[in-house]
Amino acid sequence: MAGSAAALDIHVRELAPEQWDATVRSARGREIPAVEVPWMRAREVWLHAIDLDAGAGAEQLPEDFSDTLIDDVLGFFANVPDAPALRLRSETSGREWVLRDGPRAGQIGGPSPALAAWLTGRSTGGDLRAARLLGLPPWL
Repeated sequence: MAGSAAALDIHVRELAPEQWDATVRSARGREIPAVEVPWMRAREVWLHAIDLDAGAGAEQLPEDFSDTLIDDVLGFFANVPDAPALRLRSETSGREWVLRDGPRAGQIGGPSPALAAWLTGRSTGGDLRAARLLGLPPWL
């Protein structure tokens, strides 16, 4: 992993500003702008560190990273027909998110890292405040 991180670092540093708009293909074959690659790598490293129990827990996710991850996951869920209606509120950053608002929307609160962990399937949500947690479709 250290070798691939070093190689990515070299390539990222060498990109000219206009190259960030180039289209590249993700590991899943999706065409994306090159500017998304650093975010995808950061997301991958943090979440795999949690998955592998490599000394990082969800509570250690940085606040701004967690908020961006929530944005990312909810953007994905917006295109999933069976995703539930949700109203999320971070008790740490103060941010609020809405996915398919309505009278039956689940109201869920907690620290941003805990919300991000639950949305990505890294937590059961036991540390969140909600009348009930709705089932989530798989993310990615």
